[in-house]
Amino acid sequence: MPELRKLLVVVGALTVLLGLVLWSGFGTGWLPGDIRSKQGPSAFIFRS
Repeated sequence: MPELRKLLVVVGALTVLLGLVLWSGFGTGWLPGDIRSKQGPSAFIFRS
C-alpha cells in the first residue's frame, strides 16, 4: 500500500504542474475554446 500512496502523490503532483503550465499559457499560448478576432488594428480575445 505505501507504493500506491507514493504513486498517487506523484500522479497528482504531475497533474497539478501540467494544469499550471497550461493555465499560464506557456507553450501553445492558446487553448481549445479560445476565441480570437482581429480586424485591422483592433483585436478581440476571449479566453474560456
